[in-house]
Amino acid sequence: AGQWATPLAASLALAIGIGVGMLFALPTNTSIGEAMLFAGVIDQDQPIHQILESGRSAETVFLDDGQTASMTPVLTFKSTSGEYCREFILVANEFNNRAVACRRNEGWAIQFVAISTSENALDGSYSTALPGVSNAFDTMVDELIDDVPLNAPTESTLIQKQWRD
Repeated sequence: AGQWATPLAASLALAIGIGVGMLFALPTNTSIGEAMLFAGVIDQDQPIHQILESGRSAETVFLDDGQTASMTPVLTFKSTSGEYCREFILVANEFNNRAVACRRNEGWAIQFVAISTSENALDGSYSTALPGVSNAFDTMVDELIDDVPLNAPTESTLIQKQWRD
C-alpha cells in the first residue's frame, strides 16, 4: 500500500486539480451537460492506470496507508467505437469522482469525470454536487456503451488477456 503514496499523490493532484480547476472556471450559466469534466491520457505508471488495467469491477482498492483514498471500478463495457471502457469511482478526502476511461493504444484515456464533494466519501456512497450531474453522467455512459456492461467472467478473461479479444 505504501508503494502507491507518491504516484497516488501525483494522480490525484492531476485529476482533481484539472477537474476542480475546470469546475471553478465554468461560467455561472453553464448547463449540466457542460459541467461534465473532460480529461485525457492516464500515465501508465500511475495507480489509476494500473487499477483500470487489472482491477475487477466492484472491488475497492485503497490507494494509501491511511485509507483516505480509494478507487473502485464499477463496470466494464465495449464502446460504440469498439474500445473497452470502464466506469470507476475515485474517492480522495472530500472528493468523490465518478469517471469513465477507455482503453486506447495500450493505455487508458479518461473520457469524462463528474466531481462531487461528500462528507462521507469513503462510505461508498455517491452524491452529486450539482443537481442532474448524475443523470447527465448516466446519459453520457448510455451514449458511449455499445450494448450492455460485461459480466464478471468476460471482464476477468479480458483482464487476463490484457484487454485483447
